Amino acid sequence: DQKKMSVGKPTLAALLLEIENLLRKDNRSVLYNIELKSDTDQEKRGFQPKVAEFSDLVVAEVRNHLKDDRFVLQSFDTRILKYLHGKYPEIKLSY
Repeated sequence: DQKKMSVGKPTLAALLLEIENLLRKDNRSVLYNIELKSDTDQEKRGFQPKVAEFSDLVVAEVRNHLKDDRFVLQSFDTRILKYLHGKYPEIKLSY
């Protein structure tokens, strides 16, 4: 009996704000594991930013809401991990 409904994807900022507001109410904290997905075909066609731009955007947005010890950035794209490790060695990474 499910009904179709139009919904949107929340932005990373909206998601972090909502979760952090809920956690503050309960005086709790979590460690975020944020996966950066990439698609080289989409990147080549201009539908996804290049690795450096994409990575910098994610780091900037996450750091607007969280301290570095509250998140891990994960990717199966070694280009992203190499870039992040070189530019942001203080951030925890996961493959």
